[in-house]
Amino acid sequence: MTQPVKRVPKKGTKRAGAPKKQPEPGDPNFDWKALYKPDTQLFRFRSEDGFVVCLPSYDDPGEGEVFGLMLLNKSESDLLVYVMRQHIIDHAKDAESLLQVTFRALQRMKAPGVIEQLLKDWPEASGKELGKS
Repeated sequence: MTQPVKRVPKKGTKRAGAPKKQPEPGDPNFDWKALYKPDTQLFRFRSEDGFVVCLPSYDDPGEGEVFGLMLLNKSESDLLVYVMRQHIIDHAKDAESLLQVTFRALQRMKAPGVIEQLLKDWPEASGKELGKS
């Protein structure tokens, strides 16, 4: 009497042991909260092409309004970048790491005008529309 032949699966066909891919900055399921200090409220922005970046929310409408008014005066771009960077750093667990992660996520957003829309929506989320008093 012959024994049944056991088939051995081909190499590389077993998927159960494959490591799960970690979400990258910009992916919708990336954990931004882990990069910020506890209790930091985050503003979540999703671009038209599906990428996500989270920035610390402004504590009060006045902070968002100041940032928004600076956006209207693009001649002060160095100051604008400094203020944005400082606001992120103030809420970060590891400032250098968070700035790099945020930059990588922003680089992945390719939709036209997406950065401009983010910079408009971020301060407006604090309760002030740009250009309105």
